[in-house]
Amino acid sequence: MKRWIIAAALLVVLFIASTYIFIPSQIIVARSITATANPLATYRFLANDSNWASWWPGSAGNAANADFESGGYQFRKTSAMYESFDILISKGESTEKSLLYLFSLGLDSTRIKWSTAVSSGNNPFGRIKNYLTAEETGGQMEDILSAMQKYISNVKNLYGIDIRKEKVKIGDMVSITRQIKRPPGTGDIYE
Repeated sequence: MKRWIIAAALLVVLFIASTYIFIPSQIIVARSITATANPLATYRFLANDSNWASWWPGSAGNAANADFESGGYQFRKTSAMYESFDILISKGESTEKSLLYLFSLGLDSTRIKWSTAVSSGNNPFGRIKNYLTAEETGGQMEDILSAMQKYISNVKNLYGIDIRKEKVKIGDMVSITRQIKRPPGTGDIYE
């Protein structure tokens, strides 16, 4: 009988110790994507709150106030800084601050990283619950970033017009040349 009580007590202590060892007090949730888009154009596009509704995978509660919903989570863009945005992530009673920031990888390549820190708490069961919630939040962030990547990688979506790099074929062209022995004046140019 004593062995069963000691074994059960040892398992409880081991369970509690393992939650404190393997689950940190601050759970960092970070997701990132790489989009084939100009970094400055991407920032200008994302800085405009009304553009978010065009690519957001969930529903837009109030696009003018940058309130959005996806997968039971509420997201609110609170401020825009230099190449980054503060976003509040809420579900139920909990609200976490997060940061979405852009890195330039070249002229037409942007790395977008979104991260937040979730407090795991002191209760071992609460730590496990908060860890699972953090994983779920990370999944939502990944879905949103994937939708953003798909949308902004299309040049027409980013700029509003289709821009392509290609050779322009001109069917008919007339060229007139004239040689003069002095620097050309305004009259010469208009002739």
